[in-house]
Amino acid sequence: MSQQREPSMENPKAKRRKLSHSSEDSLGATFEDGDSSGSSSEPSLSVGQTNGHSQSEGTRSTSSKLSRNGHVKSMRHSSTSKLSSQRLMAANTAGSSSMMTLQINDLLGEIRPDYDKLMSGLEETVRRLQMIILDLPDVAPMTAPEAEKLLRKEAGVCVPFPHPRPGRDTKYTLEYKRPARVDVVGSLPLQLGIKSKDICTADLAITLPDSIVQEKDFLNHRYFHKRAYYIAQVAAGIRGHAKKEFNFSFEHQDGITWKPSLVIEPNDSSPPGFTKSKLRVRIICAISADVFPGNKTLPTKCCLRTSDSTSPTPYYNACLRSDAITELYHRLLERTSTSCEAFRDVCRLGRLWLRQRGFGGCVTRGGFGPFEWSIVCALLLQSGGSNGRPALSPRYSCLQLFKAILQFLAAKDLTDPLLLNGATCEIPKSDAPVLFDGAGQINLLFKMTCWSYQLLRQEARATIEAFSSKAVDIFESIFVKRLDQDLLRFDQCLFLEARAFLQVQHEHENAQEGLQMLHSVLSRALSNRARLVHLRYDDTLKWSIDKSLKQGTKVDKRIEIGLLLDPDHVDRLVDHGPSAEDKAAAADFREFWGDKAELRRFKDGSITESLVWSEESPVTPQITSYILQRHFEIPSSAINFLGDQVEHVVLAPNRLLSRKSAFKVVNDAFQSLTTQLRQLEGLPLSIRSILPASSQLRYASDFTPLASTPLHPIDIIIEFEGSARWPDSLPAIQRTKIAFLIKLGDLLSASDSMITTCVGLENTTGPASSYSNTSFLDIYIPSPQAHLLQPIPFRLRIHHDRTLTLLQKALSSSTKPPNRTALTSTLQSTTRHYLSTPTHTTPVSRLCTLHPSLPRTIHLLKLWTASHHLTHSLPEEILEIFAARPYVHPYPYVSAPASPQTAFLRILSFVANWDWTAEPLIIDLNASSNPYHNNPSETEGGGGLTREAIAKAQTRFTAWPPPAALPTPPSLDPTGVVWTQGARPPRVVAARFTALARASIELVRSRHGGLDMQADDWRGLFVSPLTDFDFVIHLKKNVVGSGHAETAGGGGGGGGGGAAPTKFKNLQIDRYSSRYDADADDADDEVMRKKTLCLDPIALFLQDLQRCLGDRILFFHGAQGSRLVPALWNPKVLPLPATDDGKRMSQQWRVGMAYSTIPVLNAAASGGGGGMGQGPEAGEVEVEGLINQRGILAEIALLGVGLVERIEVLKDLVR
Repeated sequence: MSQQREPSMENPKAKRRKLSHSSEDSLGATFEDGDSSGSSSEPSLSVGQTNGHSQSEGTRSTSSKLSRNGHVKSMRHSSTSKLSSQRLMAANTAGSSSMMTLQINDLLGEIRPDYDKLMSGLEETVRRLQMIILDLPDVAPMTAPEAEKLLRKEAGVCVPFPHPRPGRDTKYTLEYKRPARVDVVGSLPLQLGIKSKDICTADLAITLPDSIVQEKDFLNHRYFHKRAYYIAQVAAGIRGHAKKEFNFSFEHQDGITWKPSLVIEPNDSSPPGFTKSKLRVRIICAISADVFPGNKTLPTKCCLRTSDSTSPTPYYNACLRSDAITELYHRLLERTSTSCEAFRDVCRLGRLWLRQRGFGGCVTRGGFGPFEWSIVCALLLQSGGSNGRPALSPRYSCLQLFKAILQFLAAKDLTDPLLLNGATCEIPKSDAPVLFDGAGQINLLFKMTCWSYQLLRQEARATIEAFSSKAVDIFESIFVKRLDQDLLRFDQCLFLEARAFLQVQHEHENAQEGLQMLHSVLSRALSNRARLVHLRYDDTLKWSIDKSLKQGTKVDKRIEIGLLLDPDHVDRLVDHGPSAEDKAAAADFREFWGDKAELRRFKDGSITESLVWSEESPVTPQITSYILQRHFEIPSSAINFLGDQVEHVVLAPNRLLSRKSAFKVVNDAFQSLTTQLRQLEGLPLSIRSILPASSQLRYASDFTPLASTPLHPIDIIIEFEGSARWPDSLPAIQRTKIAFLIKLGDLLSASDSMITTCVGLENTTGPASSYSNTSFLDIYIPSPQAHLLQPIPFRLRIHHDRTLTLLQKALSSSTKPPNRTALTSTLQSTTRHYLSTPTHTTPVSRLCTLHPSLPRTIHLLKLWTASHHLTHSLPEEILEIFAARPYVHPYPYVSAPASPQTAFLRILSFVANWDWTAEPLIIDLNASSNPYHNNPSETEGGGGLTREAIAKAQTRFTAWPPPAALPTPPSLDPTGVVWTQGARPPRVVAARFTALARASIELVRSRHGGLDMQADDWRGLFVSPLTDFDFVIHLKKNVVGSGHAETAGGGGGGGGGGAAPTKFKNLQIDRYSSRYDADADDADDEVMRKKTLCLDPIALFLQDLQRCLGDRILFFHGAQGSRLVPALWNPKVLPLPATDDGKRMSQQWRVGMAYSTIPVLNAAASGGGGGMGQGPEAGEVEVEGLINQRGILAEIALLGVGLVERIEVLKDLVR
């Protein structure tokens, strides 16, 4: 047999990903052979092999090498040439697939390694290892204790016997003989790997000679003991010949503790090619396919025989067979690579898809890795169809094969065993998946658990649905974005100490059985509250070859549990068990739940066993804590819950009224007011519609309604029926509205004496006063809650549809209107307030009802925005659309979040990687996505936008891009700019919003994906750095409201608090107090007291600042309760930095400049010291106007007398 040239493992420099916006999500540059962790192998035989004779380079197989290189050339050519017939066929399958096909071809060109370079780096090391192994002397048979003692004494190597270790009474012997073959295996010789940033593994398989394996060695760990001794002898031999060249250690192969492997890593004395390759070599064992009869190791057989147990051992049997399928499956993959042109590429795509979702061939990573993907694809290309035909065609393109495999994984329930290649054995159905190959006599999915299989199916199903959706570009979500962070993937995470759970059970089978029992108990306890209970326990170890593996080494391990929750059932407080008449079921229920179970009679007359949980804390932690204590004696102190940690840390509990109850009170009051308004008699026109236009009526306010001071009025819009009696002039329409409001207020007060109304004026000054709405009606309704002293304030405005027509007509007039800018601004604000806001309120309110966690998500996002002083610049509707995105478009995650913390982190992750300057964010709030999955159809989510509407929105953005491509629902806003008109938000705010999200999500990722986040870390997400600002205005504590009184720690630098009497009479705000119920001699005084409830002095102060200073200063402010107002000077009003020759360009001073300036004589322009006769040079001015920063700050302090405590200058002023 010829020994083939091994590939170089040089580390080629990867191209920069054009489609990636995050360095973390970009593809790496090192060849990936096996899983990124380096713990998974792909048992397949290399083309070159040795059978005991050293081969020279002159006898290498030239034909094999040319064939392989020829294939590489053809692949490279196809990635840069025109579309081949195969690619055209794929592109014509569906219109949306053509772009995906081109993107995949580009991606494959980036992730496909250069195998010619990869071969050279590892070749010298592999050849040396092969020759050392083949030249090792035989060792005579001896008992296990003797063999272990001798090897430790002579070579200093401890035999990595798996548990249970062979005893002194063991009758079989251990020996070492020359291996039958030494092969390079895995994806390297088959060219199925991809580039990776992680240190990767090249596997070297040594095939044990048949003579040292006896017929009965498949029983009771005998083979695994012989295997461990054989690998220890190899380790001793290699270290004896090359001790200084390499570093040696043992580790569990694929996480299977029965199968130790030898890991060889480079050091400073290693061959240069091996050192630069960033690779390691792992030596594993294999056996011939016919050493153990296939019928003896079927999943239904028992190979761990004891006197009291004869139950089947499918996992143990599959571990045995996995060492015997090396050559069989290598030949299968080799044939498939030849017969199917797209096979290698679909294997690379599958490897990338699995890696991005955290799957690998190791048991601890799900047990489904690149090898399993490749074998499933190869088997389906030759079998699996009807009448024994192939399920897939070799003529399929790469994209078609990829979709077909995902469809197979998603649609086929493999817990009902699937038998391939003529398998005739009967395997009973169980929770674990079974894909049994008759040729290899092995269940290919033996390393998968029931929970990892459920997660794999959900991921496959979500990807298939994404392909079917109308999303314009899902490429990055499928192949580029990392989705393996538990806090973003699961709704709730918890981990418990492994020692508290496993006690002294450290052997693999007992650990697996314990995890199965834990999963079964948790699944039953949570019932339909959890759609998935996922466990992860990494019990794999790596240890030095001169040390033994002791049971006491697993002290710092932990079991991580992820829950995907059902939002419809997760907060259920009462669980109904079996009826009392069903004695057996009731007894089993009480046995499971213990003292928590109680017999209750319900209103419908039924008497059942039941469970009652407290509403003071989340139900899921209550259940898990109780059930783990009862069944596993795990104390609560050993359990860490991470599901809603950010809310507990950041938000303080509401003392008077919870947010949920407050929203219910407000919405009930709105419905009652609507009924009262429609029942009024005496109105000149009948009411056509009454629409909600406030965040308090869509469960989305950043404060708790009725619990903040000052109170925030609840905006509603009323529209009367059309009539010819309406005037046709904008000023006359505004006056008519005032008359309507006065009449409406009188009728409402007369109908209910407890209701107080008053008419207010707005927009009465300025150039737009004749066009804008100038009046509103404040309606104060007593609160139905006795402990709430504040009334419920509604602010009603009238909308007349003729207003928009007249505004548009004035703007399109042939004669240029004198106040065109004011008219344009009025048209935009009118459209936004009277059309877009009510239209926006309806779908957001519907989504908050459908997804119970969405209101809390909106609250968290708005609180985070306020803590970073961005609320003043970011419209709240934009934040609500951001918050709704993970619910209406949950992909790439498998379902919409059921936890506000998960949704909040997904939002930050998206914003951190979103290029708002180039990519519009199109969100369909009308998509009827349910909480479980994407539910795609011709319109994503089963409703809402069509593909044509999305394409039109994309075209519109390309033609007329706005300053910031912030989220827009085209179904509600066809223009896409209703919330961003007027440079809202400014580009600097949008950039800061993205930068803060990126910094926040990086903090979470740096804490082990968020699993190690502490309380201070969560608080840190809500603390904004002030170093980027120029100055900060500090407000007095006694004049700021308590809009975030429920925020722990002040929520962004602000402090809530009562309004103590101020020094200045005009700033005293008579807060609503118990005098509301007292008799008032003067009704007008009572009205004024209620009117001051909604007075926000800080908002008025900021409006005055913006009106006086315009765009010279950009102010930042959080929501109510924040005491900080950071600000930035506009760089356009600052002088440019001085050049190398000391000259500085600035504006020429003139009378009547738009801002306060200081005239400064330019010495260089006027001739300097003695050059009076010299004139100014080109580009210089004699008198330059420098912005009077100190004067402007003094004006701000003067304007804010009574409000401003101090102004802190953070950066030096211009001198």
